[in-house]
Amino acid sequence: MTKQPYDDEFKLEVVRTYLEGTQGVRIVARSFGLPSKNYIHRWIAELTKRGLLDPKAIEAKSKLNGGKQAVDSNHSKTPREKQLEREILRLRAENDFLKKLEELERRGYPNK
Repeated sequence: MTKQPYDDEFKLEVVRTYLEGTQGVRIVARSFGLPSKNYIHRWIAELTKRGLLDPKAIEAKSKLNGGKQAVDSNHSKTPREKQLEREILRLRAENDFLKKLEELERRGYPNK
């Protein structure tokens, strides 16, 4: 089995969907086609360590019912609403990523 590479933009989108949403980690992982919820947990640690994710977002999710949500509120939404929510989350993740990249470039970090 070949490991599928995931770029930072995708990782941020998935993590933000989990942290800002009401679904649990398993539901979010399944909705993005990930083989395991563990991807999200690893990405949270990785993105936080690299400074691409605000630790306060993680704290907020942890306080919300112990970080767990059993109800998938996505069932009552239309397909268009679901699509727009995914697009908004993707754009937020992309915006956060670009802000961080701009900050790193301003500080003089070399491009890789």
